[in-house]
Amino acid sequence: FIPWKKLYHHYLMREDSALRRVEQILQDFSITKEQEGCVLGLITLVSAAPVRGKADPSAVLRCLGSHHLFSKAQVCVANKLPHLQSKAGAENVWAIVAVMVLFSDSVGDIQRLLECLRRPCSNLSVVEVTEVLYCIATLLFAMRDRNIPITNRIHYNVFYCLYLMENSSVTVGNVEEEMLALRCRQDLWSSWDEVQLTHEQQRILNHRIEPGQVVKIMAFAGTGKTSTLAKYAEKFPELSFLYVAFNKAVAEKGKRVFPRNVTCKTFHSLAFGSVGKQ
Repeated sequence: FIPWKKLYHHYLMREDSALRRVEQILQDFSITKEQEGCVLGLITLVSAAPVRGKADPSAVLRCLGSHHLFSKAQVCVANKLPHLQSKAGAENVWAIVAVMVLFSDSVGDIQRLLECLRRPCSNLSVVEVTEVLYCIATLLFAMRDRNIPITNRIHYNVFYCLYLMENSSVTVGNVEEEMLALRCRQDLWSSWDEVQLTHEQQRILNHRIEPGQVVKIMAFAGTGKTSTLAKYAEKFPELSFLYVAFNKAVAEKGKRVFPRNVTCKTFHSLAFGSVGKQ
């Protein structure tokens, strides 16, 4: 359910299947060094990203309207890709988002874009937004690999914003932030309810762990480890689980993601709770 995130990480690891897949995508959308205006192929590909039924494209566009790059991106899509601009569906939304990313000068521009997309009025899920950004990041990285003239700054901006979003520690200080955190959590759970588990994930869920038993699961980044663990904890609500992470940001994220029968701590806090300050 996160194909672009998986493809991005597998491509960075130079896995053969990922390299072939990305090469095929670039060829299919004419994103090559020889193709003039190949960046339009990137925008066209991104525009094909799906949107779940509950998201209203016109509402998303209204949320984007407050971003200083929106008008410029809208004009660009209208002039360069009029067949997308004329559509009222998700194609126009994602095309404008892609152009806004390409026009971005800084990490702050992408962060403001994320803030617009994650407003309650947009109804886009966290997964949908991150998948589109991973799609863009994958294509940008592949273009640089092939010496297609495009600044590496854009890829850095996208990558760093994804890193901040996925590893941030949220401090809920007011009602608005609390509602946003609740919505993000609901988005994650509603997305996971629709997940088509792989046979490896299903094998994990089918195994009921016994007292004293050790089960070791090895998986790459972006392959669904957290969602699998969350599903496992949800399946066995009568069991209590401890989720231990190296840093506080990941532990805090776990508190927002896992059900109530999971306690999330850092290694440091776990040790401190046992032995105290020495």
